[in-house]
Amino acid sequence: MFGVLLALVPSTPAMAATPEVVATLDGRPIAVADIPDYQCHDLEYPVIRCFRKIADRDASIAVDIDVGVASASLASGVVYVTVYDGANFTGSTFSISQDYDALATIGWNDRVSSFKGRNSESGRFFVDWFGGGSNWPFCCNSTYGSLGTYNNTFSSVYRG
Repeated sequence: MFGVLLALVPSTPAMAATPEVVATLDGRPIAVADIPDYQCHDLEYPVIRCFRKIADRDASIAVDIDVGVASASLASGVVYVTVYDGANFTGSTFSISQDYDALATIGWNDRVSSFKGRNSESGRFFVDWFGGGSNWPFCCNSTYGSLGTYNNTFSSVYRG
């Protein structure tokens, strides 16, 4: 009888698991919790690539204009915002190409003190996870060196 009941239960497809975020510093594995201590980007998500210097991070996502071929790093997206741990574009940075329901998954929950919109893209920060609470929209290469009462409050971010 139990087998008959199981046969009557509709089957549901397994949900795809969210990829596990991993991080590297200069090509070596680091703890995800250490991401906010460096200059990082997520263009190879779920791999977060981090560097000790902003110039090294930027070089890793550069496009070879002469050849017209993007580096392998750019294959998965375009950076739409770069966040900074300090006011006036100082401190650790993270160049974002993905949407994040919870910035905590990359160690950046409630850490953003300034940011720059990139590549003529737009987006929106939220003070709560999953796009909840108050929000701060940005567009088209805008820069904000100070966030006033929004300093260190952002918990999610989305493109568009």
